[in-house]
Amino acid sequence: MPGALKRIRAGGIVPAACALILTTLGSGATAAPAPAGAPAASQAGAPSSSPGPSVPPARRDQVLPDDWRSSRDLAWTTSGDIDGFHVLAASARSGYAWYTAATLSEPGVETDRWIGNACLIGSGRRLVVAYGPRTFTNRPDLFERGGFTAVVDLLTGAVTKLALRTSLAYFNPGCGAGETAVLT
Repeated sequence: MPGALKRIRAGGIVPAACALILTTLGSGATAAPAPAGAPAASQAGAPSSSPGPSVPPARRDQVLPDDWRSSRDLAWTTSGDIDGFHVLAASARSGYAWYTAATLSEPGVETDRWIGNACLIGSGRRLVVAYGPRTFTNRPDLFERGGFTAVVDLLTGAVTKLALRTSLAYFNPGCGAGETAVLT
């Protein structure tokens, strides 16, 4: 059942909490178009037209593994600021030139900094992200169940926001070796 959410009760361990298993996007799922500057699907792993720092082209054969030109390796990280929670990616093929795959924020929510956590599912292509305003950590109710959630495709920049609020705790979300993630 691709794209379906299944609820599992926490069985009395933490009465107010429930865990959610997310089966990642299937063929029928909809997603936002790729953000400007993100690589097109046909150029998977290619940097945007304005790439960030990278391994200098003249040094790539010395510094990177022999197969870097055909490698499917993709590095990722996150960073938050006043504009949103940014998902950054860099491919081996581009000499690890960083580009912004997606910027997550919510309309009408003002903050001095967006924060969050992310994990990579087994395919190595999608991140599951829990994010929110930094100030949500100051209120127990918002820290425990105020986080917004999304799935980000690192290759296309497509973002699918989930109608689900989760914890901003360090352990959330959690990804395993397969195509699932646990959201608390």
